[in-house]
Amino acid sequence: RATLAALASPTPQLSLAGLTLLHLRPTLSAVADDLHHVLQSYQCRVLEVDDLDQADLLARVWRPHVVLLDSAIPEPEAYLAQFSQQQGLAALPLVTLTSEATQAANSCTNLRVFPCLEPLTQAQPPMALLQVIQVAAGG
Repeated sequence: RATLAALASPTPQLSLAGLTLLHLRPTLSAVADDLHHVLQSYQCRVLEVDDLDQADLLARVWRPHVVLLDSAIPEPEAYLAQFSQQQGLAALPLVTLTSEATQAANSCTNLRVFPCLEPLTQAQPPMALLQVIQVAAGG
């Protein structure tokens, strides 16, 4: 019965409990603030950084499962070229939120890219993003 109920359920069960997410976020935005509350409600730890040096340090200390690249990254090609040279960061799955960032990340051969191109809004929980994070983390 439980299996049938899960299959009949319109929303898949997401399990982000215990995941550590490294959010690269150079600018502040209300959508990103709301995203943190949603992720924390799924028992996901969010580490927020605004530059690659901080990201590299936190990646070595906290060992996050996934890196989330904010949608407001200026010059994604140059930023991701730098990102890909950081061995610790480049080894982690990277979730991108824009087509420009996805294209730039895919041009770096050593990155594992998981795009989520559904726009994030404050009106609804970002279910597609939560699913992409779960897949990127290997769940």
